[in-house]
Amino acid sequence: ANFCPGSVSVFNRQWDLAIQQLHSAIDLDKTYWIHHVFLGRAYEQQGRMPQAIAEFEEARKLDPEHSEIWSALGHAYAVAGKTAEARMVLDHLKELSPHSYVAPYNVAIVYAGLREKDQTFAWLERSFADKGYYLPVYLPTDARLDFLRSDPRWIELERRMRLPAELINHQPRDILMRATGERMIGRSLAHYHITAAIRAGGMGEVYRATALYRKAVKRQHTHRDECVRL
Repeated sequence: ANFCPGSVSVFNRQWDLAIQQLHSAIDLDKTYWIHHVFLGRAYEQQGRMPQAIAEFEEARKLDPEHSEIWSALGHAYAVAGKTAEARMVLDHLKELSPHSYVAPYNVAIVYAGLREKDQTFAWLERSFADKGYYLPVYLPTDARLDFLRSDPRWIELERRMRLPAELINHQPRDILMRATGERMIGRSLAHYHITAAIRAGGMGEVYRATALYRKAVKRQHTHRDECVRL
């Protein structure tokens, strides 16, 4: 996904600012689905479920098969009490998976909306095994998963993701610049740098950290101390 300032504000949980920025982004380009998804997520966190669902539906018109769109819609249905519709989304994602990539994280999000913790964690574990983009970028800041953060399984998952404690205790921008200044980065740190860049709000840093993550994953690191030189 390509992040814009509005989506960064969603990661930073600045809902009013995100709504303002995303409306501006949509005014400039009404055809890009991700603006509608993140606008829907901001509305959802404010409890404005009809507006949220409307944005997700608009995104679905623009890209009918993207699993992130279906995931956001399914979660909103569940939160709005439309359980049958949410389960229909789950069925659709499972039907879609033989034909196109469905990120396990996106299935987990629908189960999170249904408050089915065991299934949510099962699909988060699949996401961890999948080594895809969503888990390291979305999980640390995703407000839709806040009800899980005190669960021992969440704490263990974060430990295995190797996200440093500095993510919470220090200024993300400073940490990112210090680490990249050393001219080396490991896969476990790359997970963290993407999240730190998003929280810092610097778009150039987001793109750079994402590129580093992809490079590290390509090398298939298995040990914390392994790194790739830039």
